[in-house]
Amino acid sequence: MKPHIKNPFILPVLITSLVLMLLVPSVVQAQFNYTITNGAITITGYTGSAGSVIIPITIGVGILHIPVISIGTLAFEFQTSLTSVTIPNSVTSIGDSAFYCCTSLTSVTIPNNVTNIADEAFESCWSLSSITIPDSVTSIAYGTFLYCYGLTNVTIPDSVTNIGFEAFSDCPSLTSVYFQGNAPSFDTDVFDYQLPATINKIWDPATIYYLPGTTGWVRLLLVSQPSC
Repeated sequence: MKPHIKNPFILPVLITSLVLMLLVPSVVQAQFNYTITNGAITITGYTGSAGSVIIPITIGVGILHIPVISIGTLAFEFQTSLTSVTIPNSVTSIGDSAFYCCTSLTSVTIPNNVTNIADEAFESCWSLSSITIPDSVTSIAYGTFLYCYGLTNVTIPDSVTNIGFEAFSDCPSLTSVYFQGNAPSFDTDVFDYQLPATINKIWDPATIYYLPGTTGWVRLLLVSQPSC
């Protein structure tokens, strides 16, 4: 016996709806604004008020659960009540100035699948005290931790081969930088600190720690002299 189809238009309509969900930007999920591109979500904004935020691995859109793979440009800018953020393993990139001026942010969990942390991603996160860069990251971009006044220690994996201009500039509390591999290439002013009411710059008061047998550290001392 052949199955009886009451409405032959249901399946095409359902398929069309699913396609539209994958293509059209959406703001359905409470607390998060986002866009959908090629079946994946980029978080573009946060509308909640919680101090501690856990970004979901997926967001439900209709009957689908679509993966969150990116934190977009300026997604959390000026979220001054934000104190901690947990980024899921599904995320591979953090956009320009994604957490700009999150002045109360003290803790960020960056998963090992993140390969790209863009320019000024954590600029002016004044309360951020420590950070561990995952070993999936190969480059620390321009101004990534610029003006992180409370940053005291950083761990940099052996995967990092370049640190960009002013990546840790104006971090006056930075005392310890732990390198787990050879010295990366350094742009200028990576660790500079500009004194208030002057135009003079000095080093951030950081001690660099590196493992026995790693190379390139004499060159680091030559290229990282403070500018005047």
